[in-house]
Amino acid sequence: MDRSDSRKKPLAERFRRWIRRKKRERAIRREEKAIAKKLAAKARARELRELEKSAPSTDPIVPPPFPVQQPKTHDKVESVKQDQNQASPPVSPPLSVPLTGIGDYLKRYLKVRKAQVLQQRLAREARKIEASKGRERAKKSAFGVGSTDQSASDVRIPYRQRPIYFIKKYVRQAIRYRVPHWIAAMSPAVLFGFGVAMPSIIQSKEHAAASFARYQDAWTDAVHGNRTKEASLIGDRIISSPLADSRDLLSYFDTLVANGDYQKAVRLLIARESDQRDLVIAEYRFDVAERFVTMLEGSSELADLALKKFAESLNGPLSKEKEIRARKVLANAAAVRGDLASAMAILLPIRNADLVSRCDILWLSWNIDSGDPTAQLVKDAEDALQQIEGRMAQNPLIDEQEIAARARLSSLLRKDDEFLAWLEANSRIDAEGKARWKREFENLTLVREVRSVPLNPDAAWNRLTVILDREPNNPELIDMAIGLAIATPDRTSQKARNWVLTRIRAATVDPQILARTAMAAHAAGQWPLAIECYERLIAVPTNDPGVFNNLAALYYKFPPYRYEEASKLIDRALAEAPDNLNFIETKGQILARLGRVDEAKTLLERCLATFPNEWNLHNTMAQIYEYLDDKELGAVHREKLATLKKPANAPEEDRITFASKPKEPEPDSKSGDK
Repeated sequence: MDRSDSRKKPLAERFRRWIRRKKRERAIRREEKAIAKKLAAKARARELRELEKSAPSTDPIVPPPFPVQQPKTHDKVESVKQDQNQASPPVSPPLSVPLTGIGDYLKRYLKVRKAQVLQQRLAREARKIEASKGRERAKKSAFGVGSTDQSASDVRIPYRQRPIYFIKKYVRQAIRYRVPHWIAAMSPAVLFGFGVAMPSIIQSKEHAAASFARYQDAWTDAVHGNRTKEASLIGDRIISSPLADSRDLLSYFDTLVANGDYQKAVRLLIARESDQRDLVIAEYRFDVAERFVTMLEGSSELADLALKKFAESLNGPLSKEKEIRARKVLANAAAVRGDLASAMAILLPIRNADLVSRCDILWLSWNIDSGDPTAQLVKDAEDALQQIEGRMAQNPLIDEQEIAARARLSSLLRKDDEFLAWLEANSRIDAEGKARWKREFENLTLVREVRSVPLNPDAAWNRLTVILDREPNNPELIDMAIGLAIATPDRTSQKARNWVLTRIRAATVDPQILARTAMAAHAAGQWPLAIECYERLIAVPTNDPGVFNNLAALYYKFPPYRYEEASKLIDRALAEAPDNLNFIETKGQILARLGRVDEAKTLLERCLATFPNEWNLHNTMAQIYEYLDDKELGAVHREKLATLKKPANAPEEDRITFASKPKEPEPDSKSGDK
């Protein structure tokens, strides 16, 4: 193939052809070396035989003047005694040497180079033998028979093993593949890279930091100058920089809120949460939650999201100050929902770190327990009140949380006159603030009166209605009204009950009052009222799976029993929370009463480890095993059931009416009559 045609092939194909050619050449050279070694050995043996034949056999051996030194075992050439005048020139072996063990392609290749290569090898071997004989003659003339060691200078390195051969070879290859042309073409780009691009890359970090600082200064000026569009554009560039941190994100959030772009602001903070490092993720979540609470508190969805971020930030690491603030917000939200036990559990970890939280814990503990406060609670409240009064006397500023803590403890300890006197004499609180705190303290004293024993329900309701007319949406006052309406007979006010029933049966009912009434009626065991409230909640409508579960439980526990409707309701609850074991237990109870015993047993067995002391669960499992003729497991659940107390929300009928067992098929009478 013409070389010009080969150059037109792709570079990869030419490189593969070059590799294959090099492999063939190396194989040929290895074969040449093996053949030459065999030929050299034959030529040397032939030369020695000729020398032995030409040497005289009768010449006496003259003893040397010194002891004869024997040849070394590693000598390469044997010394031969002969007369210098009788030495004959080396006889060249014939060039016609048979080739063995070589392929056809090597034969064709060696046919051209064989004679030249073998002649050079034989000539080198002849020179080595001649040099060896010359050294022997020189040594014999002075010292007799000497060593046959060769000098390194007497050995000629083959041309193909010399460095100059490889240099010339690869230079020719480089020229053939136009490597110098490529290098020459790339030289300007390389010089440009080292002269211009590299300094720019080295200085890129400093340049980026300087540009980022300039953007921040311009951003600050635009925000302070109320140039909202300019601030928004600069903020986009800042948060796209790798140097931006969480503070820049929060500042950009403030800019977007100032522009009225609330949705983009919220999406920004939520999307960038995954970019935060583990060490700062809790701080970021807390800052995001505070932004949502303080700036977008009008949205209920954002309020729920803020509470979620506050709860996630407690997984830490979070500074103590921010942890206290987060726990206070979460505890206040739980108290507003009426879950006082959860509110107290949230505040317990910071009891010793924050005095206001300790006062709130004492207030919640008194509200959770029934009756008047215990002696220990009174002692702890007096100590906390003394510390609050000392801190407020030293602090020149007014802290609203400290005032609220002092008001609660004063109400708990019945120190009404002392608190009102301090409030009236405090010059740091304006007239509007004093009026507001008097109303708050009146609510606290009303709570105390409602919880006192004995209680006059109608008198307490008369006081409560005055405050309810003034604050109709106060959740604490609503809870007190529901408590007076749904309580034990000695603490129930008929006026309060009429007020609650009027509101839950109105055409436009308040879901908050409806939910609180349903939970209170459920806890008090007033099942018809609880069912009525849950049904109204479903019609509102609501997506709370707890409402579906509670109503389904009431449907299968109390008459009139509505198992099919209960099954549909619990399926809706499980669609929202498929792994909730409370819902799974309710589903199993309903299936057992529908006659689907095997399915019920599978579901209820999953709940045994989580609810080991659930009376209703053991009661149903005992009857299921007895129905399936497993007397041993049925007896185990009966023994456990005997140690448990039947709760108030247990089914009205202890016994379950299962579907009748399937009858075994009767033998065919015709098949037996043969």
